[in-house]
Amino acid sequence: MRMIRGDHNMTPNHADRAVNEMNASRGSINRNIGDMRSKTGHGTRKRAGKIKKKRGKNKVNFAPYGPEKMLFNKFGQPVAPAETVARFSRYVGSLAREPSMFPINVPDFRNFKGTGRVESAWAEIKAKIDWSEPQTLAIMKRIQKVVKKKLNARWRKHKHRLYVDYYMEDKGHAERFVCPDGDVNQLQWRELVLHWDKFGEKKSVTTKKNRSQLKVAANTGTKTFAQIRYEWELANEGKEIDRCTFWRLIHSKPKKDGTGTVPINDEAEKIFLELDKLEQREHLNGRELTIDLLNELFCEQFGPETYNAVRGYGVGVEWVDVPGIQTAKPAVSCDVASLQYELEASLAEITRLTEVAAKKDEQLQVVQTQLNSIETRIGNPLHSIISAGPDTIKKLIAALSDIAEKQPQSIQEMQSTPMEGYVTLLGQ
Repeated sequence: MRMIRGDHNMTPNHADRAVNEMNASRGSINRNIGDMRSKTGHGTRKRAGKIKKKRGKNKVNFAPYGPEKMLFNKFGQPVAPAETVARFSRYVGSLAREPSMFPINVPDFRNFKGTGRVESAWAEIKAKIDWSEPQTLAIMKRIQKVVKKKLNARWRKHKHRLYVDYYMEDKGHAERFVCPDGDVNQLQWRELVLHWDKFGEKKSVTTKKNRSQLKVAANTGTKTFAQIRYEWELANEGKEIDRCTFWRLIHSKPKKDGTGTVPINDEAEKIFLELDKLEQREHLNGRELTIDLLNELFCEQFGPETYNAVRGYGVGVEWVDVPGIQTAKPAVSCDVASLQYELEASLAEITRLTEVAAKKDEQLQVVQTQLNSIETRIGNPLHSIISAGPDTIKKLIAALSDIAEKQPQSIQEMQSTPMEGYVTLLGQ
């Protein structure tokens, strides 16, 4: 048995006892939750009585020495360098998990609209990006839109992970209101558990149903769709990749002998064959397999796009950004849908600016009221002091400073003397 380093005189029994005491001081909450789950049979999708060992939290090390330079594509998605993009993604995820910035007890990310939280997060992220390149600066609005959608996605993923790892459906145990994750705000967790108790069952059934329909998962690792597209096009002399080829690319895995790739599973292989049949049909009809035609075949195989997003392009790409796609609402073109989205965003911005202007008007009214009060107390309008000239104002300030350094009775004397007396005196 391994001995504890630093004390060679300890017996194995002593070493075991020391290790047990150390573990008890570190992870009592985790073990209590695990023991309770093993007894009740309730809890998460883990095996009862065990907490799955994980690699730990991501360490945020993006832009530790100043703004970092990245390459963005035309949609505003970061694509290179790969290591910098990975650290940037982890940084955005850390902000989305910050309890003080994006509380988990908020039901929907859209509820953060108007609170200034998303804007504060963007200001912090913006300060860590190098904007020296004109191409990057020109697409700042697109980058901002992508970042906001990434925050939304990371926040929802964080809540889903908490649900899977720590939520317990058994309402008879108080321990379910204590989250073993030390980074989680416990008050927010309690409200989140109560929310899941009330609404989570119906949503869980819907999520399981939708998830069961997903037969093939993308094999991309830590790289984003935007990075994979960029690297493929870079390796193919800037040629744009069609959607059928891209689907095959992200649903393949290397052969064991390293001679090529194969579909990731049987379901992916079936889709590969169906896409091959569609392409063969068009070839027999004498049509050239252009990128536009291949994109049409993709839509024929997988159906129209929904929710103003385009499959295979990643976060931030909308219908208007990809011409030639088919949408779930045939009567509404991509351009009209995008214009409607932009109109709603513009109206929201106008509303926000109107509210800001109204607040400034209120502040100005408060300042004006205070000035009127001061004028009343000093017995002379302030505009008469200003009209006396800059030299007189300087003398007045100096005189008031001298009075402030004297005895308290002198200060009371000043307060009882009308201001017009000081102005007349200084004017002489």
